[in-house]
Amino acid sequence: MKKRMCFAVLARSIDESYPTEVLEGIISQAYALDCDVAVFSMFDENNYVSEFFDGEKNIFNLINPEKFDGFLIPGALFNDSGLRNELFDMLKNTGKPVVSVDYSTDLFPCVLKDERTPFKDIVAHLIDVHGFTDIMCLTGLKDTFQAEERLAAYKDILTEKGLYVREDRCIYGDYWADAAYNLADNIHSGKIKAPQALVCANDRMAMFFVERFTQLGHKVPEEIAVVGYDGIPESRDNVPTICTYKVPDAQVGAEGCAKLYEIITGEKCETLNLHRGFVIRGESCGCLEDNSLNVREMRRRTRREQICREFFRTANMFECLANAPTMNDFIDHLQKTPYIFGAGDSNTEYAYDLCLCKDWDSLEAQHNYIKTGYSKQMLAMCRNIDKRFTFDVSEVFPPLWEERDVPNTFSFFPVHFNNRCLGFSVVWQSTNTVVCGKTFWDWHKALTNGLEFLRTKIYLESLNHITYLNSIKDKLTGIYNRSGYDKYSDEFMQNAKQQGKKFMLISCDMDGLKYINDTFGHLEGDVSLRIIANGLSYACLNNEICARIGGDEFVVIGYGDYTQQSVTDMIHQFEKYLKRYNDANNNEYKVDASVGYVICDIDQNTKLKDILSRADKMMYKNKFAKPNRHTRL
Repeated sequence: MKKRMCFAVLARSIDESYPTEVLEGIISQAYALDCDVAVFSMFDENNYVSEFFDGEKNIFNLINPEKFDGFLIPGALFNDSGLRNELFDMLKNTGKPVVSVDYSTDLFPCVLKDERTPFKDIVAHLIDVHGFTDIMCLTGLKDTFQAEERLAAYKDILTEKGLYVREDRCIYGDYWADAAYNLADNIHSGKIKAPQALVCANDRMAMFFVERFTQLGHKVPEEIAVVGYDGIPESRDNVPTICTYKVPDAQVGAEGCAKLYEIITGEKCETLNLHRGFVIRGESCGCLEDNSLNVREMRRRTRREQICREFFRTANMFECLANAPTMNDFIDHLQKTPYIFGAGDSNTEYAYDLCLCKDWDSLEAQHNYIKTGYSKQMLAMCRNIDKRFTFDVSEVFPPLWEERDVPNTFSFFPVHFNNRCLGFSVVWQSTNTVVCGKTFWDWHKALTNGLEFLRTKIYLESLNHITYLNSIKDKLTGIYNRSGYDKYSDEFMQNAKQQGKKFMLISCDMDGLKYINDTFGHLEGDVSLRIIANGLSYACLNNEICARIGGDEFVVIGYGDYTQQSVTDMIHQFEKYLKRYNDANNNEYKVDASVGYVICDIDQNTKLKDILSRADKMMYKNKFAKPNRHTRL
């Protein structure tokens, strides 16, 4: 099977209408050319939390330029000029073909949307349908391509219709609330004379102007008719509904993809002719509410998203993820929410994987976690628990390069908590519908927060376990202390009773500790105690427990099929260990110990203190039978 070309797209907020449609155009054109698409997208550019911003943009570090045939970047998606320039520099250094979509730059070939024809259509609506002659234009940021083109279109259509162009009716804005509010305030105060109609360069400014103007006691459209531009779904929910123009954003995406293909192959290709733009009538200009087929389809999409959001709202996803005791349970909960993908569209086929960095749940100190890039080895978690696999991050994601009958789109998203990189998620599908609706952002946020919650829970449980082990371990020797002995002796006796096994206890007392401490110092005494502990641990072969229960007192406990011979063999191994140590060290003293043991059955009347007492008697008998051998002869 011929290897398909794969185009990488750098994007942001692909859950919003404009990025979604640009991507739909790119994907549709790529599929027509039998090419795969890989979308690398951050969700947010929230610079107010710099660590979160760093975690978001880290997704672009996943890109391995050697793997892709070319790159597309819809530069207008990135509000942060610093990030946009950073991405442009990165793409410039790849040495691969790059096309800038709907954003003018001298660095790469650009494909720009026809801004004039659609904007002329919405202004013409005010003139031809409503007969307005005094029309004001609130455009976007000065000296930006889109804003200047829309302003030029406004001037062109006025001229074509024989109307006078007044510069005081040309206002630069910000595509957001401030400019719209200021304009409403200035008209209200009389600083600016009210026009008959206002055309805004996007729907947001139209909605904000209507909001502020009506708050000040005025009426729309009775005093000023208002129209927007873009055709975002929210314009249908405004009161009054906004008359706007549905811009054919998908077309510029298709044209950008076709241009990249031509640059790579040198072959001219046919660009898809996707839907044209159209006016959506609304109450803000005095029209009746639009009920055309196009608008009904927009409403169906919005309704699907609303249903999806309602399902998500009642799913208590974060609570389920936070309560997941294991990673398998965590993944299981993720796989119970397939309605998120495709905004509830049952015709959308998809696959999803969560890829985690190696040691994503590491207990390393704060400054050691991954902030930039990803671990060399990644673990893919979601598709099938039995088919999890590790891969080198230089591969980006191995299924991306597998042979398939039809082209696919792979969408990569950052999984992080602030600037702590946990991994990335990937959604892929063979349809040309972008799978990530507005609810997907909330779903993904619940995923990342839930994963951090699980990581923190694992970390705290580990700390608790370490604290607990420290409480039952002897700090000097590393074996168990009296508390550990009490815990495990009860447990071992119960197991021996229930399983019908023998219980074994060895009592060990070091010989001559006081002599060593007094003569050679306590440091030498401490070394000798550690040697005893090491020797006992060395002799244990069947998961027995060694404990230091007093200054120079030790015990070994276990349960199993013990015999007199097996226990004496253990003691013999212990003694051989001490002999090897004494022979290898030219000390003026010997490390030695006396031992005694008990092997017995356990019933309801058996008491641990009685077993220890019996073992102690044997141990002391053996100790008193020894000559004074703690000094080296």
